[in-house]
Amino acid sequence: MRGLAASVLTAALLLGLCAAAQASSIFFIRDGQVWVANPDGSGQRQLPTGGSAGDPPFRAIAASKGAGAPIIAWQRSFPNSFGTMQPDGSGYALNPYSDSMHGTLPTATVGLDAAGDRMSYALGHNAFNGSSVYGPRSIRTDGAEPRAIATDGYGASSSSVGVNFGDPAGDSLLFDSETGDYGGEAPAGCANSGHLLVRQVPQPTGSSDPDTNPVAFYCGESGVNLFRPALRPDGQLIAAEAENDPDHPGDPNLASGKPRIVVLPIGGAAGASPSPLTFLTPDGLDATEPDFSPDGGMIAFSGPDGIYTVPAAGGSVAKIADNGTYPAWSPYTLAGGGGSAITTTTGPGGSAGHCKVPKVVGKKLARARRAIRHAHCRVGRIKKKHASRRKRGRVLKQSIKPRRVVKSGTKVKLTVGR
Repeated sequence: MRGLAASVLTAALLLGLCAAAQASSIFFIRDGQVWVANPDGSGQRQLPTGGSAGDPPFRAIAASKGAGAPIIAWQRSFPNSFGTMQPDGSGYALNPYSDSMHGTLPTATVGLDAAGDRMSYALGHNAFNGSSVYGPRSIRTDGAEPRAIATDGYGASSSSVGVNFGDPAGDSLLFDSETGDYGGEAPAGCANSGHLLVRQVPQPTGSSDPDTNPVAFYCGESGVNLFRPALRPDGQLIAAEAENDPDHPGDPNLASGKPRIVVLPIGGAAGASPSPLTFLTPDGLDATEPDFSPDGGMIAFSGPDGIYTVPAAGGSVAKIADNGTYPAWSPYTLAGGGGSAITTTTGPGGSAGHCKVPKVVGKKLARARRAIRHAHCRVGRIKKKHASRRKRGRVLKQSIKPRRVVKSGTKVKLTVGR
């Protein structure tokens, strides 16, 4: 009887989520501003958030998936700031804790639990040894109850950039971390992956015992790194970016060297064997930043030139919007939705946006890719060159000098050691 009741409850939850997703919309960032469209790409328009060309651009957004009033979380840069707003652009407000939500390094991640009550983010700062550290954290949308994960002795958990929630209620965090930097003991099955995903319960900021054991680790196969996880609304499936690990033998599914979207099931206790990966996008597409639809049946993601969707169970990939990043799928319904898809490449007035080229020389290729994309440029041709062991897998040269301001979408060519 207990199993039957659980099955009925699960079915009811999924039916409710399906009903919410039948009328849904996808938010995304274009030229530093927030845009929204129907799932087929129709009805695209910019949100009237009061932003202008001189305001800080949006860097990342997230959408609540619950049945209650939808909400959008956002992060802007120069300087970093965090806040929320309604899907129509109203109610735009800073999180009261915003001044404490960034450190000496810029971050580019934000998440929301299903109800829209808590935000997840990565706190950037410099560790005591001078290295760059990002720490997984969460905070209520009203600025209360800050929570953090501290496992490496520097007040944050290694170099975690993709931070999301590990369960619908928002009690745990799901984040990527460098295997060698994570303070916990990763399972032996993760030894051949430079990055892994960790699901762990954060503790109140300032707690005398902030270190808690992870609920679970999630590894790629041998030679696969996992980044930027997203949780299916029912809490049973993870989507992530999968990339080749330059320090280990490559996976044949990643022969092009470009990231692919994968899904893997929520597993058991930490230390279990690696979870099996299912590759959803074709090799060579350069697919990143996945986000589930409210019913969990579809995934939106960033492609090399816009926003795409793919069924979570596998199927055809469809492009729905040009020149967009950071898709956030919401149960919000666009007024007058429907109709044929619209292709738009620039914002109002034809503004093409800009990219301030980051310095990526010396970075590992995966980090260099993310830094270039987050700056609103694109990764161009990658040339391999023989280098010392210490420089293998790292960027030796970039085609555009750092700090140069170029048109959004400009390709930056890289030379990488091998």
